Amino acid sequence: MALTAPDPSRRPTTGRGAATRLVFLAGAALVPFNYFIGIAVGDITIHLLEFWVVVLLAMTVLLQPRLLLETTDTPTLLLWTTFAFVLMSTVLATPAEFRIRGLLDNALLAINLLGFTLTYAYLRNDPPLWLRFARVTFGSSLIASVYLAARALSVAQSGVFLLPDSFVLGIGTVGGTYTAAFAALSMVGFTFGTTRLMRWIMVLGIIVHGMAASFALARGPWLALGIAFVACVILGLWVRPRLERPIVALARAGFATLLLLTVAFSTALENQVFARYFAPRVAEIGNLGSGSGHTRLTLFLALLDDVRNSPLFGHGAAAYRSIATLLGTEASISENFLLEILHAGGAAAAVPLGFAWLIVLLRAVRSTRLPGQRGITLACLACALALMLASLSNPAAWNASFWLLVAATAALRFTFPVTTAHRVALEPGVP
Repeated sequence: MALTAPDPSRRPTTGRGAATRLVFLAGAALVPFNYFIGIAVGDITIHLLEFWVVVLLAMTVLLQPRLLLETTDTPTLLLWTTFAFVLMSTVLATPAEFRIRGLLDNALLAINLLGFTLTYAYLRNDPPLWLRFARVTFGSSLIASVYLAARALSVAQSGVFLLPDSFVLGIGTVGGTYTAAFAALSMVGFTFGTTRLMRWIMVLGIIVHGMAASFALARGPWLALGIAFVACVILGLWVRPRLERPIVALARAGFATLLLLTVAFSTALENQVFARYFAPRVAEIGNLGSGSGHTRLTLFLALLDDVRNSPLFGHGAAAYRSIATLLGTEASISENFLLEILHAGGAAAAVPLGFAWLIVLLRAVRSTRLPGQRGITLACLACALALMLASLSNPAAWNASFWLLVAATAALRFTFPVTTAHRVALEPGVP
């Protein structure tokens, strides 16, 4: 399907269109809060963005009924293909005792994919809206991380801990995933930022998000942050304009790394209670022989072994719980979104999901070749890559925030398109 932006004349300019955009931007403000604010209904938590998706979908169908059809392309189709196969396998294969939960998982997946579809549609249809969405999201993320860090510090000082393992200070692996992803965004944004104002804002982001990510005590998100940062720095140096000195970017990358480590370790030095939990987590960051790392690895290997019994269509959503129960592990989450989709819908579901993620990342990589927008696109790429990597060790991808941020990264392709003129300048001899 051709990757062409919709006709600008079709973008909403009426009062109703303005109201829709206002609701859309409200979702951007909710993204950084969605993963830790929700309404518990039994063992299910309903989050704010799930209500937002329903409201925005209704407004879109009523006011802009052709929008979703006009903006649907390869990533969206691949993601809904994944959903179709997971739903089919759930109906046909999920064990009876887990079928209700499996159907609820399908409903949540559908809402999350609707969030992706709507966000992608609005940002692709109205490219100037992308910068407003990004500014609102990042500004809101700073507020959210300040709150999480302050709450964690208060818990550490009180000595009244919430839950064991990474949630001991009230943030946990999911919160750690998003704060680490925003920290990765800030570090890359500082390294390749094109204006002094942007670099100062990114310094603030490194401090605030770095502190919140440290309090999360989540090893998987820490690793994802490091990998995403290093990968994007290497990519940024590779696509740098000819006249830019790489030593400048390397010096900024070194400063960003030093600042992040200073924030983390100075916090530990100032608070002995936090240090008591922080030091072992750092020391065991790659340890898979014991603790939660070993538990997750055991479950992952068992799920992979079970996939071989139905490699094409899987065993249905929530079927992994039977294996988790047999292993004596926590059966509420699988801790690896891609593996859970593979187990639920087989290769028919996992392959389209993997290709959709890959296309989003490759489109962002392609957009980094535009010198004027390189800092923004590399920062967004770091955020999306950190989220995807961290979702392989925790259930962050079951939260709608994940899909809105990935959709914003996918829409970069249309916000900063690579025109023929740019291709000629970057690749002499290419028509």
